[in-house]
Amino acid sequence: HEAGLEREFQLEKGLLKGFKRDPSDFEWSFWTEWAKKSLLWTLTGHGIISRFTSVYYPKLRVPALTIYGLLAAGSVLGVKGVSVLLVHLGLSFSVAQLRKPALSWACNLLLLSTLHIQPLQEIQRDWYKTEEEYYLLLFSIAVCGLRFISFSLELCWCPPGHGGVVQLCWLFSYTFYHPFFYNGPIITYKDYIEQMCRSGEESDKDQSLLSYLVLRSGRIILWWCIAEFMIHLMYMHSIQSNETYLKILPPWAL
Repeated sequence: HEAGLEREFQLEKGLLKGFKRDPSDFEWSFWTEWAKKSLLWTLTGHGIISRFTSVYYPKLRVPALTIYGLLAAGSVLGVKGVSVLLVHLGLSFSVAQLRKPALSWACNLLLLSTLHIQPLQEIQRDWYKTEEEYYLLLFSIAVCGLRFISFSLELCWCPPGHGGVVQLCWLFSYTFYHPFFYNGPIITYKDYIEQMCRSGEESDKDQSLLSYLVLRSGRIILWWCIAEFMIHLMYMHSIQSNETYLKILPPWAL
């Protein structure tokens, strides 16, 4: 069936010799291009700063990563794109101070609904030279909106007494944490706080920066290779968009 798929969906030459690549997976192609442009480099920078501060300045780890994440987001989304996120952050934080879960849900869902307002879409498109840059803003707003919901609900459920400035600082850290800023994974606010505090307390100073980077980079490369392997061999996105192949292919192949 590969020949038929190649004629209909124009399979491309891929990284694996002898196998064609399925180009119809928009999301994978999108993130691959962004990884080549900047994301791999900024993730490497995040890893270096995280390890360096964990070993030598543990108390500065969270502020340093927050500032780095904000600057990294600004370098890609621009000042206007980051400003949109800051407006959403400010509104969500303000409503959360009322400690009314229903109001927090309503506020955050309304903020997410702005992604579908046509005039606003046109304005935001004009900020960027390419559609890919605009889509990156949409991904960022959507994923950050989910984090705002998690923060708001945790704040509504926790007892009063926590300082507003401290909460706001943690929200900034949670929002702009670079590894999951653009597309997740979605981690709840409570789990994020626990993980960041535990990482600071359990920092292994005997582990070198090089070994730390090799282990973290190796994990990313492993998952990347698995995903590339799948789109070179399985063609699932091309097959699922063609009813004929869904009917003629045996269940085991599907």
